Amino acid sequence: RLLHSGLYTVQVATGGPDDTTRMRQTPLSRQRLVDEALASLEDPRGGELSMRRLAQRLGVAPNALYTHVRDKADLVAALVDEVYADVDLVPDGSERWTEQLAALSRALRHHLLAHPSVVPLALQQRGLGPHGLRLGEAIYNVLRPAGFSDEAVVGTVSALHTYVLGFVALEAPRAGADHEVHDATGGPTTTLPETEEVPAT
Repeated sequence: RLLHSGLYTVQVATGGPDDTTRMRQTPLSRQRLVDEALASLEDPRGGELSMRRLAQRLGVAPNALYTHVRDKADLVAALVDEVYADVDLVPDGSERWTEQLAALSRALRHHLLAHPSVVPLALQQRGLGPHGLRLGEAIYNVLRPAGFSDEAVVGTVSALHTYVLGFVALEAPRAGADHEVHDATGGPTTTLPETEEVPAT
C-alpha cells in the first residue's frame, strides 16, 4: 500500500529473522529516480523511458515523481549528468595539450560505451549539470594555459563533446554486439592534430 505523508515512499519487501516478510519504507529522492531511470534504460526489457513506466518500477503513483523532478526533461538532464559523474578528468599535465585532450576524449568515450543507452539522450542535452560542467572545466584547464582564448575554449568544448558522443553513438551497437570495449590501444581513439600551434588570442 502506498503511503503519503508529505513524503512519498517506496515499499521494499525484506525477510525477517523468522523468514516472514515485512515492508521497509524507502523514501523517494531525486537520486533514487535517476538511479532507477538508468537501470530501466539499461534493462533490455525496460522499454522506452517514461514517467509512468518509471513510477511503475518504483511502485508509486506517477505524480509522486514530480516532487523530485519538474518533468521528464528534468529527469533526463539529471540522468545524463549522472553518467558523466565518474569520468576520469585528470589528464597528465606534463603531456602536450593535444595528448591531454586525447586522454580526456578516450576517458569520456570509454565511460559512455559502458552506458550506451544514455548516448541518444546525451546527444540532445547541453551537459549543463554539475558533472557535465566538470568536463568543460577540465578542457578549459588544458587549453587556457596553452594560449587558447576563452572563445576558442568554448567552441572546442562543444565540438569535442559532440564529436565523442557521435562517435560512440556509431560505435556502441558494434561494441554491444561484440560484448567488448577496446582500450585506448586496441580500439578507435580520438586523433588530434600533431601540432604545437595555438590559435591567436
